[in-house]
Amino acid sequence: MKNLFLITTLFIFQAVVSQDYKFGKVSEAELLETSNADYPEANATVLYRNQQVAFNYVQGQGFIQTKEVHERIKVYNKEGFDQATKLIRFYNNSEGASSNNERVTSLKGVTYNLEGNKIVEDKLKKEGIFEEVTNKYWKTTKFTLPNIKEGCVIEFSYSIESHNIGIDDIEFQTLIPIKKLDFKLTTPEYYNYKKLLNPRASYIPQLSSSKKNTSIVITSKEQSGVYVSKTNFETSKIDYMENVISADLKNIPPLTDEKFIDNLSNYQAKLIMELEFVKWPNEPITPYSTTWENVTQTIYKDVDFGNQLNKTGYYNKEVDALLSGINDPNEKMGILFNFVKSKVKWNGYNGYTAESGVNKAYKEGTGNVADINLMLISMLRYAGLKSNPILLSTKSNGIPLLPTRTGFNYVVCAVENPDGIILLDASQKFSTYNILALKSLNWMGRLIREDETSEWIDLVPENVSKENISIMIEIKDDLSANGKIRNQFTDYHAMRFREKFENFNMDQLT
Repeated sequence: MKNLFLITTLFIFQAVVSQDYKFGKVSEAELLETSNADYPEANATVLYRNQQVAFNYVQGQGFIQTKEVHERIKVYNKEGFDQATKLIRFYNNSEGASSNNERVTSLKGVTYNLEGNKIVEDKLKKEGIFEEVTNKYWKTTKFTLPNIKEGCVIEFSYSIESHNIGIDDIEFQTLIPIKKLDFKLTTPEYYNYKKLLNPRASYIPQLSSSKKNTSIVITSKEQSGVYVSKTNFETSKIDYMENVISADLKNIPPLTDEKFIDNLSNYQAKLIMELEFVKWPNEPITPYSTTWENVTQTIYKDVDFGNQLNKTGYYNKEVDALLSGINDPNEKMGILFNFVKSKVKWNGYNGYTAESGVNKAYKEGTGNVADINLMLISMLRYAGLKSNPILLSTKSNGIPLLPTRTGFNYVVCAVENPDGIILLDASQKFSTYNILALKSLNWMGRLIREDETSEWIDLVPENVSKENISIMIEIKDDLSANGKIRNQFTDYHAMRFREKFENFNMDQLT
């Protein structure tokens, strides 16, 4: 009986030791693990993830949002090596005020390997960390952990500090399973958010909500005295309530790719926090993204959006020459669409706000999606056509389920005529009328008119794309056959064909 008690005690002790999730406390048992018992097909597993988001008051600066991430991952085989490279995206406006810029701090990482009975550590070094400029609004910190081998465990942690009160989507699911996830979000009572769990997800995490009392102490100073200056310090205490959302989750299934799913992230378990309004004591409510109308009106008034549509002086002479003697609206549309496509090349960046500005993009011949398509809309309006922008979210950006500016990351052109709406995207080389890039076909887009009214527009193509195959065969007397096969592609099949064989010559295609 004593032996049984001793064995049980040792088992419990070993289990507790193996579940030490403090940074650096990787166990031999974790390194010896060869597969995930619940998901044996997994190439890697998140052993532990901890994400804390909180708003801490800093005197003279106000509330600062801090996001802390700690993750430990088990790599089973070579197919799981890609888990060793991570990207951290953060806001950094290189041209505007820097007060809202975010910064990545306290980044550290370690790779653990078992050599004999010894756990060997390889720390992340500076040469394994890179900072890349995504566009004028965003930067990316990219790091790759060293000495990755089959069976290793990798671990990293970092913090992001931000003056922004918007909260990024909290993701509870990845392409690999998660054994344990701890999450805590703490917001001051002054910030009010709409909360939504992705309704399309197959896995719905169980979250807990609570409130707690807290306070901040503010120190002020003033100088007094006529001949001798004296500094007096005073402190005041402000009590307020914090709203807390937390989760303690175990054995989270991975996102599973299935047929006919364009973007897995649309089905990812995540918490969406959209700022609804801010209410300070004894002050009126400051509303934010409360309705889609409010969102689109705010976007339209952005100098990098609506203001770009009103600029005409940089192109008017060339456009007047192009359209001289042409009265047919459809012909004008075609001429301007092809002119912009040839005049300004896409620089590879998405966005619904101009990056270079339409004037600069026109002169230099390159710009982001908004530079190009806002320019096209402006020209079409100049030519007398009823043209307006459509905001949308690409497949990689997910579906905007709540009224939010960050839910959009792309803009295309809409031309309204008696037959309906024609969609144009001059940033894509092989795009034609109503044939947008496949990444743009993500549910609905929001059309914004000049009077700042807006409505949803279905982006799903009405016509079925076809591949027509015709065969002409001549059967000879000896029963041998000679003939030709002809393939004809329409709409999206045609665009895919052009993209695939853009760099091929005719000899290679025959």
